[in-house]
Amino acid sequence: MEIGTDLFEIQAETAYTNEDFDWQNSKSRSSIEMNDPNCRPAIRRRVTDMAQYDVVFAGFPKM
Repeated sequence: MEIGTDLFEIQAETAYTNEDFDWQNSKSRSSIEMNDPNCRPAIRRRVTDMAQYDVVFAGFPKM
């Protein structure tokens, strides 16, 4: 089914490596970012006007 909308991929300014995703390693990037709200990644680009949207769907790929 198509809904005729914009598609926007949220990307970190610095790409993640496989080691960054190792949530079992307390020193991995993902673990540090998850446990410290002040340590969130910078976003590569942003939607300039979110007010133009009435509905926003957020999703992620099955890994």
